[in-house]
This record gives sequence, structure tokens and C-alpha cells, in this order.
Amino acid sequence: MTKFVRGLALIAGLSLVGFNAVRADEESKKAQKDILEIAADIEAGKDIAAKVAAVKKKYEDLNSLMHAYKPSEKGGIGFGPKAKGDGIEIKLNSLAKRALTKTAIDKEKADLVKTGYINIAIAKITDAYAPTKPKGGKTPKDWKKFTEDMEKASKSLIDAAKAGDSAALKTAATNLNSSCNNCHSDFRDS
Repeated sequence: MTKFVRGLALIAGLSLVGFNAVRADEESKKAQKDILEIAADIEAGKDIAAKVAAVKKKYEDLNSLMHAYKPSEKGGIGFGPKAKGDGIEIKLNSLAKRALTKTAIDKEKADLVKTGYINIAIAKITDAYAPTKPKGGKTPKDWKKFTEDMEKASKSLIDAAKAGDSAALKTAATNLNSSCNNCHSDFRDS
């Protein structure tokens, strides 16, 4: 009888793990939809305050929202055509390491601009999650500075892509990566 009960407990536990994984995946997909809607509204010059507030109410933390940076094969939005390693984070890291040619920028311009707007949307959403009190010696003001840096670098990325400016694109990607990494090291990883 004990083996039977243990077996049932194991099956129940595995079912719960599977259910939670499916639920997390569904939440990430909903979060991506919200991000893409806000990004489109930003590009169209619309007010996003109400949508950002709704996203803040919908998601307890930033985890589901940050999954947008993963490759599409791992549930992220992806950059450009769906392919292995097409994550936005991967693309930004690559852009920061080596400058694209003018031809490559022209080919990827629409995807680069879209990525810039996605990053502005995430910066606006992230700002809504600012801590209310200091954490690890860092203040809500520090959080706000990181989100402002992220938004500024994202706008620079869009401008550089539209202008076909390789050096400015590399600088914008470097600054965008820095704003993310600095915030993560000060708030997420502390």
C-alpha cells in the first residue's frame, strides 16, 4: 500500500510541475502580447500610461515580461525571422560587440527599429515596478535612472538603425546592454 501511495504522490507532484510550466509559458506569451501592443502604441505616438498600469496589475513581477528577450524557440519574442538563437538579448549583445555593415543594417532595419520600440516598452513597464524602498544600498531613484538609460539607448538604437549609422548602432546597443546589466546587478542579483 505504501508503494502505491508514494506512486500516486509522485504522479501528482509531476503533474503539478507540468501544470506550472504550462501556466508560466502561457503567462510569458500573454506578457509578450502586452509588450508588443505597448511597443506598437509607442511607435504610433499613443499614450501608454493606462496600458503600462494594466500590465503592472496583471503580473506580480518582471519575470514573465523579461522572457521576451529569450530566443523564440525558448518562448521569447525573437529578432527577425524565427531561427535558432534569435533572441533579442543575443542580438543586442552581438550588436555591441561588432558593428554591422551598412548593407546588413539596411537588411535588418525594420527588425532593429521594432527591437528598439520593444525595449522602450519594456523600459516603461520596468519603471512601473520600481521598488518603494532601498534594496542593497540602491534606491528607487537608481532604478528610475536605469530605466531612463534603457529608454534613451533604445531611442538611439532606433535613430541609428533608421540612419544606417553602424557606429551609432553599436554604441546604442552597448549602452542598452549596460543599462540592463547595471540594473540586474544592483537589483535582481543582489
